Amino acid sequence: MAEALACGLRVVTSVFARISSLLHDGIDGFVLQDPRDAEARAKLIRKLFDQKQWRGRVGEAASKTVLEWTWEQNAALVWDLLKEVSAKKRSARVLQDESSSS
Repeated sequence: MAEALACGLRVVTSVFARISSLLHDGIDGFVLQDPRDAEARAKLIRKLFDQKQWRGRVGEAASKTVLEWTWEQNAALVWDLLKEVSAKKRSARVLQDESSSS
C-alpha cells in the first residue's frame, strides 16, 4: 500500500485495514466504511473517473502523506497490533480455563 501511495496512486481500503487509520478519506486515499457496499464502491469509482482534477489532487497528496510515515510509526503500529492480539488471546485463554474448571 505504501508503495502505491508513494507512486501517487489512489488507494482504496476499508475501515478494517490498519492502514485506514493513516489515511484521510477523500484527501490522500479512500476508506470504505463497508467494503461490501457495492453501490458505494461504484459511486467512488464513478467520481474518480469523472473528476480528473480531484483524482490528481488525491494522488499528489498520497505521495506526500507516505513521506511522513516513518519506520518508528510502523513499528509502533505493529507493536500495538501485537499487544491487542496478545490481550485477546490471553482473555480467550482465561475464559476457556474458567469454563473447563466449572
